[in-house]
Amino acid sequence: GTMVRPVNRDQLAEPLGWLLQRNDATLDDLHEVRSILEVEIAGQAALRATPEDVTRLRELVDGMATHRDDPASFAADDAEFHQQLVGILHNPMLAVLLDSIRTLMTDIRLEVSRYPDFDAVVLEDHQTILAAIAAHDDETARVAMETHLVHAREIQRLLALPK
Repeated sequence: GTMVRPVNRDQLAEPLGWLLQRNDATLDDLHEVRSILEVEIAGQAALRATPEDVTRLRELVDGMATHRDDPASFAADDAEFHQQLVGILHNPMLAVLLDSIRTLMTDIRLEVSRYPDFDAVVLEDHQTILAAIAAHDDETARVAMETHLVHAREIQRLLALPK
């Protein structure tokens, strides 16, 4: 017979991800979406982060430092850092929106790891975001995330990834 199961985040995010890919979303489009969502997510995370949240973010940043010579692990820690930020907000709608671009971002993160000193730039950006969140400084967290996203897009352009 028919079984009804609860809908989970992956079941919602996957079709959104397909939609983005099938409608030829550009990296500029993706950057705009990330800027709109992630800058405010960082600010709100700074206001709401618990000591446990800060500890988990610090573990991920430390993991990135440990995995500087392993692009796949570095990218996984990077992605999880951003997922943890949205998790701090406990807003399932925002989590689904970020999940919907996760696959696109995974491919891009691996591609930009070819850039010289990529790991140093990204690691420093994440350390700055983490420091702002640990200090519960929402404005600095927003600026730090915006700076991080600008750095990411600049690296994509320098590598001549398509717009």
